[in-house]
This record gives sequence, structure tokens and C-alpha cells, in this order.
Amino acid sequence: MNIDKLFATIKDTKRKKGKINKGHAITFNLVRHGQAGYEEDVKKPETKKCAIQFEGEITLDGKEQIKGAAKEIIKQIINKEKELVILLRSPRNRAGESLDILKMILEKSRINVYPKVEIDENLADATLTQEFLDEFEEQKKQDKDLIWMNFWKKESGKFKNVESAEDFTKRMQALISGFQQFSLKAEIPEDKKIRFICLTHEEEIKNIAEHCGIKVDTVKNGEIMEMNIIPAGNEDEALIIRTKVGNEETERFSDQVFKKTI
Repeated sequence: MNIDKLFATIKDTKRKKGKINKGHAITFNLVRHGQAGYEEDVKKPETKKCAIQFEGEITLDGKEQIKGAAKEIIKQIINKEKELVILLRSPRNRAGESLDILKMILEKSRINVYPKVEIDENLADATLTQEFLDEFEEQKKQDKDLIWMNFWKKESGKFKNVESAEDFTKRMQALISGFQQFSLKAEIPEDKKIRFICLTHEEEIKNIAEHCGIKVDTVKNGEIMEMNIIPAGNEDEALIIRTKVGNEETERFSDQVFKKTI
């Protein structure tokens, strides 16, 4: 996350009059993109060891999933005038298409949405190669229940140009640390509440949820993770409080408190 860009965003929202507070509770939503098709991606000529970045195009079902996510978020926003929504997304096309749908619905519902959308590389999916995918398919013949993320966590270090699970976790730590810094340092008008909505991928949500004490087997398309971050009583700690994944029917949550910036 480019924390300087986010600080600049908040400066754009300040009123000329009114009290400005430094240190602010924020709500942080991660939303998995809608279901996507990858027909165009598989046509691209790639060498086996070349890094693959699947873009994906949202399907009709995927659009409905994101509409459902938007309705869930709108239900959480109690004060439309006070709450400011800032949108970030993965650089992948399926995340961009999903965010466009979400943004349109929020704006139609008169939610206060900051107009500029930031693209954050830390929200991107893990980088894979065709060599890795071919090996995964071979292993799946032996174990039909094998999940690609479990295979990746175990074997990613063996493949050239495949992002290791360790490096991916560091990327997620950098993402959350950025939001914690924002909670500590951003100068926000007293009458505003900040909510970040980030369109991203399953592996991001699983990784962050597990760090917060929530065991997640799968994250469905359009499913939401919510994290609340508040400044502590000193200048260098922000607390992560009450994290949840899912909607009213599938909710998994943790009230575990994390006192140190990760």
C-alpha cells in the first residue's frame, strides 16, 4: 500500500473548518472478486517458466455475487453522511470489473464514495507459472481433494518465477501495516468515519484471516472480510479488533486483539 497516497486522499476530503483528529478508528473490508472466466487468458502464448497473471472476465454469476456484497456493505453503513468510503483494488481485470459494479451500487445508494480508485499491487493475486500449474494438475490426479493453495504453500519455493508463500505473507503484512499506520497518523475530520473497501483475491483474504485467528477453508466469490483497526493509547500501536469473514449465514469471526503493528 502507498500510505502517502492515502494520506493525500484524506487531505482532499478535509473541510476548511472543523476539528481535525490525528489517530482514527477505521473499518477495512476485503472483498473477493466475482466469479470470472479465463478463456482469453489461456490463449496467451506463455513459456512454462514465465510468470502468469490471470486477468479474468466477470461472469453473469460473478456480477450477481458482487451485487450481493454491495448490499451487505450498505447494511453496515449506518450514517451515510459521516462515513467516507475509499476504494482500492487489485490490478487484475476481474477485480477492476467487480469494483466498478460495487462502486456504481454504492453511489446509487448515496453512499459517500471518494471518486478516485487506487490500484494496489499488494492486493494482487500470487504470481504463478504454467510449470507450477502443470505440476499441480499431475499431483491432483493422485489426490483429487488437493487444493492449489495448499500445494502452493508447500511447493512454491521449488519453481522459478513463482511467488513463494513466505514472500506472499510478507506482502500481506505490509498491506495491514499500512492500514495500521494510517489509523495512527492520518489527520481526519472529527465528523468523518473512514471505511476502506478493497477488491482482491481468495489467497489474500485467507492469509489475513488466519493471521487474525480465523481458520478459513475457502472464501467464496463476493464474500467479505471485515477488520476494525483502532489507535492504542500510545503513538506507535494500532489494535486490530473484531475481525469477521462472510455474510450473516456464513460468518466466522474473531475478537482476538493484536496490540502491535505486524
